[in-house]
Amino acid sequence: MLYMKRILIVVFVILSLSGYSQKKIIELSWVPVDIQMNGFYISDVIDARENQDNIGFIQTGTDNKTVAVDLKNGLESSVYNYMKASYQFDTSQTPIVIKVVHLRISERSSFSSERGRAEIKLEFYKVNNDKYAKVFEYETFVEKQASDVTKGHEERIRSVINTCIKNFNKSDWKSKKPEYQAPVMEDPETKRSSETGLSYDDKEASEWVSLLRLNKSFGLNASGWGFSYYGYSTNTTRKWFFPFVISFDWFTIDADYFEQFNYYQASLNYSKYGISIFRKLSDRFYANATFVIPLGSETLTNFSGRESKYFLIGFAPSQGISFIPVSEYGLTFSVEVFEHFMTSQVYATDFGVNVKVGFKF
Repeated sequence: MLYMKRILIVVFVILSLSGYSQKKIIELSWVPVDIQMNGFYISDVIDARENQDNIGFIQTGTDNKTVAVDLKNGLESSVYNYMKASYQFDTSQTPIVIKVVHLRISERSSFSSERGRAEIKLEFYKVNNDKYAKVFEYETFVEKQASDVTKGHEERIRSVINTCIKNFNKSDWKSKKPEYQAPVMEDPETKRSSETGLSYDDKEASEWVSLLRLNKSFGLNASGWGFSYYGYSTNTTRKWFFPFVISFDWFTIDADYFEQFNYYQASLNYSKYGISIFRKLSDRFYANATFVIPLGSETLTNFSGRESKYFLIGFAPSQGISFIPVSEYGLTFSVEVFEHFMTSQVYATDFGVNVKVGFKF
């Protein structure tokens, strides 16, 4: 069918766009920091983040287009050079290796303002014969509201780095008896902080997201319209989301398909309930799989005018690609392939494509 070919072309274009991103580069300013190092200097910085593709995103233009952001010359070089230039290093003191477990910036927009955020987790290691021992870890964030927060990201990154260094400087790291191990990269990102007792997942500022979508379905046996609601809690660092879903459909069974059944008329009334699984591909694109259960009834009228009613239940999965804006409000769309299985006498199975357009709020 011609419309099926067009839908497949749209899916291919969306998949291609999801892999494309434009990066903005941030260069940390070398600003002197008034901290007297407590018997140590930073000898090296190790990037131990799970995702090293970028350090977050910014929003540009009137449509809040999302652009990935990274540090000039990479995180390790950028952070180390900033520290070396901004702090007074005495190489006769104890060398300390810093492991960057997490560093991310983000923006959130509302109708009247924006909020910019920088968050970080650092681990501090002593070194002995190429073996490492962790003596301290610290995590923090800073978030500020302004009419334009993009230009403040560089300052916020320096701020969270400095906060970690200050807390290490006044800690009791010297009195600890470390256990040296190799390699340094063994600890998981979600390990509890000795200072706060919280993991990053515990400290993340979550927000409730709602998606209201209108969909057009093109099935082999029926076509129609519907709308659905997705609701879930999210934050800027998680890659997996699990919205609950409620949806309602209105459709017309294909006449040629319906003729095989010995009924004059059919009326199906049901709603669908379930969950969806979203996997972040980029800041705006997600792969999603939805699993819903149709519940309702159908009324069938035979050629003698006699009505029969039946209980309906089924299973209706779908899989596709979704665009969801980073901003607090905005348009969202998706293209999905769906399957349909139900205890209906006249519409038991189907397969096709859904195109969904909606609003995030």
